[in-house]
Amino acid sequence: MKRSIMVFLTALLIASASGMAFAEEEKKESEQGERGGIEIEVEVGAKAWYNKMQHREPLKDLDVTSAPTLLLGPVVEVKIAHDFFVEAAYFATMSDYRMSDALRSITADRSDIDLAAGYLF
Repeated sequence: MKRSIMVFLTALLIASASGMAFAEEEKKESEQGERGGIEIEVEVGAKAWYNKMQHREPLKDLDVTSAPTLLLGPVVEVKIAHDFFVEAAYFATMSDYRMSDALRSITADRSDIDLAAGYLF
């Protein structure tokens, strides 16, 4: 599963890099006034987040920390009329978090969704 995610993200990154040339061309056209209506821009890319998990049990005075791992995922941003934007990203771990203490060993994966919307002043 994780390998298929990496293949998908690589293909997405290549597609977004080729789409940048088209976005620049469309931007030039809109600046010259050749297109009418509301301006909509779509940007696609990838984000990475390097982190670790930490679990603390104060009653047992136990502190367990995992080795760092990489969360990676695609991101899409839509800008409307250069003022309003909406962004969505999905992150998934590339390897499992592994934590252990004297009593147990824990393996976990993680996925996050990041949503943002705003208005540029």
